[in-house]
Order: sequence, then C-alpha cells, then structure tokens
Amino acid sequence: MKTRRITAAIMSLIMALACASCGSTSNSAADLPSSAAQTSETRTDAPAAADPEPEPEPEPEPEDPNETPEAPEGDPVSPEFRAAAMDFSAKLFAAASEKSLSEGKNALISPESVMMALGLAANGADGETLKQFEEVLGGGLSLDEINSGLKTLMAAAGKSDGVEFGIANSIWARGSKNAGDDSNLFRQEYLDACIQKLGAEAFTEPFDSTTTEKINNWVNEKTLGMIPSVIDEIDRNTYMFLINCIAFDAKWNKGYSDNSVFEDREFTNASGEKEKCTMLSSTESVYLHGENARGFMKYYKGGRYSFAAVLPAEGVSLSDYASSLTGEKLTQLLDSRLTDQEVEVLMPEFKFDWGDSIEDQIKAIGLTAPFDKSADLSKMFKSVDGSTYLDQVIHKTHIELDRSGTKAAAVTSIDVKCDAVMETTYVYLDRPFLFMIVDNYNDLPIFIGALNSVSAE
Repeated sequence: MKTRRITAAIMSLIMALACASCGSTSNSAADLPSSAAQTSETRTDAPAAADPEPEPEPEPEPEDPNETPEAPEGDPVSPEFRAAAMDFSAKLFAAASEKSLSEGKNALISPESVMMALGLAANGADGETLKQFEEVLGGGLSLDEINSGLKTLMAAAGKSDGVEFGIANSIWARGSKNAGDDSNLFRQEYLDACIQKLGAEAFTEPFDSTTTEKINNWVNEKTLGMIPSVIDEIDRNTYMFLINCIAFDAKWNKGYSDNSVFEDREFTNASGEKEKCTMLSSTESVYLHGENARGFMKYYKGGRYSFAAVLPAEGVSLSDYASSLTGEKLTQLLDSRLTDQEVEVLMPEFKFDWGDSIEDQIKAIGLTAPFDKSADLSKMFKSVDGSTYLDQVIHKTHIELDRSGTKAAAVTSIDVKCDAVMETTYVYLDRPFLFMIVDNYNDLPIFIGALNSVSAE
C-alpha cells in the first residue's frame, strides 16, 4: 500500500511538472478556455492515492493563419486573361507612377478599376478602335473573352468574415429621362450590354449641378466613404461618364499584439531623410523573390486576399524598379512564393491618397484610338453630328494600413465627349518599397502602390 501511495505521488508530481512546463511555453491557464483550465486544476489537486485519470484527447491544432483556404466556387480567370491583365497592370503602374516616384512621392493605382472602366468603353467601340481595346486590355483576346474575364473578377466581390470587397460599375448618360425619347444620343443596346455583361447601373440625367452631386454621392457610397468625389463640374460637351469604383476593407488573418507594435521607429524616405513612424513586427511564412527584389505576403482573413510587399535591392531606387516592371516580371514575382521559409518582417503603418488624370499614361501604353476624334464608338451612340471620343480619365485611390488591417479604394471616371454636341529571411520595410493587394485566387493585383514617405497623406 505504501509503495502504491509513493508511486501515485510520483505520478502526480510528474504530471504537475508537465503542466507547469506547458504553461511556460504556451498559454497560461488564465489564457486557456475554461474547460482546459479546470482540467489542469483537477490534475494538480487530485488526492495522492488516486489513480491518474486517463489523458484527455488532444485538442486539434488551430488553422494555419497563412494557409490559403480551399478555392471558392467557380473557375478563376483564364491563363490568357491573367497574362494580359498582368501586362496591363505593370505597364499602367510604370507609366502612371513615374512622375510621383521620380519626385520622391507615393503612388497607388488600381489596374483592376481602370480595366473595368475601359471595359465599359470597349463595349461601345467597333472597327479598328475595338481592335485596339482588345489588344491593350486583352493582349489580343476578343471582347467576349475580356468581358468574361472582367465578369469573373466581379464575382469575387462580396462580404465575408473580416473582409469586405466591392466592385461597382455605372454609366451616366446625358439625355431625357423619357424612355424612347429620340433626344437621347446613346444606344439602349449599349447600356443593356454593359448591364448584362459587366453588372453596370445605368442613369440618364440632365447633366446639371444635380447630376454632379448624384455622381459624387454614388462614388462616396461605393468606396465606403474613402473617396468622397470624382468630378467638380460637367463640361457642356460631355455626353457620358463611365465609372468604376472598388472598395476593399479587410482585417489581418494573423493580427498584431501590443508587444509587436513599436512606436517612434524610423523610416528612411526617398530623399534619405529619417521619418518617425509606427512599425509592425511579425513572422510570416510566404517569401517572395525576384530580380533585384525580395519580399513577403501576409494574408487577410480567410486567405482569399493578401498584402504583398516588395523591397528593391540595395542600390536600386524604387522609381527605377517600378519603371522596369513588366507583366512577365510581375507574374514571376507572385509565382515565386515560397511557403516553407520564415520571414521576419517590419512594416510601417501608413495612409495616403493619390489621384491624377491618366489618359496620357493610357495612351502611352498603346490605347490611343478611343481618344482620337476619329474613334469608332458607334455601338455606344446613335448617329450624331461631330465626333464622339474618350477624353479625360480621372483615377483616384486611397489606402490606409495599420495593425488592424487594410482599407483601400479606387475610382476611375472616363469622360466621353461629343464635340458637336524555413531559413529565416529578413524584410524590413524601412525604406521605399512597392506593395500590392492581391486576389490570390486569380493571382492578379487589385492595387499596386509605392511608398516613398510615411508622413504624406
């Protein structure tokens, strides 16, 4: 009997030491679910003479916060569309960001938003103008294939736990509100096509000050208040606005505790000056590497979307790196991801807005025909005196990244004129870097940006 008591006491002591050891390396009893804490107390307080209770079933391991979830229903975009969209994204970012980055400023575009707005325009084009749309937007794909790709991207929109992602298209046409009124210059068939193929809302308005207010209110709503307005006034020769809005609001899948947030740290801007900022520290498991650059990916809730940061090599300016981007390089960078390697990360909290007229940059990447007065937009308008063509393209973006997650928004407005009427790697983002918000399922960037300064807003 004495031997049994001694044996039981030794067993209890071993179990108590095991529990204490677990507590020193993981969660304490106070941090565990109540059932787990009670189990621990039961073991340590058991009478010495009692036989040890059977070991409980081990709790399942928590889901890996960096693990990509199962694919959602439906197919991703085709490889051909992805290649074309990557090429368009890289070229447009290089062209649109050139001035800002050369001046040491930040830049941010949404190639997906611009593609959506230009897709609305493409559905009204014909002849050589349509062929150029197909070449620049789709790399030679047909308009039907481009519409199919854009529709697939729109299918991603919606709300889920921790993520809100919205895409909205609209057409605002000058004319009478009376159906069938011949004073309307646009073709109803065109509006119907954009509604059916790209989910566009269509509005017929008098194009006065009330229309300006309505358009801006629509933009404000669709961007979740991040971009309050896109136009100031309507030119008398403007007969249509083609508008896309994108809004993204997501929480990190693996968040930041208080002891991983460091205030009063330094970021070296493009001019070599030190700026104070808040740095976020984490260990990530997705490493990116490419020509003259390395980086990482950090998932948002659910794993469908992620934040990707790309740090140019020492001696390579962010401006030079951005200007060298091609669709092929961007594809190789995202496809280079390694998931078996720890990446120690420092990332600044930041917030800024960007906005500009980008029609010249769109022309620079090869889409010139729709902006010429000889443009063929015959599928958009009825027979009119004078020329119809695309004029100003306004693109505005907003981003704010902090310890909770990321909010980003974009609006693209096209003015249609009628002139007649395991090895640990370190990536410390403490100097200028490029970043993206990526649709992991389609492997395409929703936003591409560049941070030269953390103090700019």
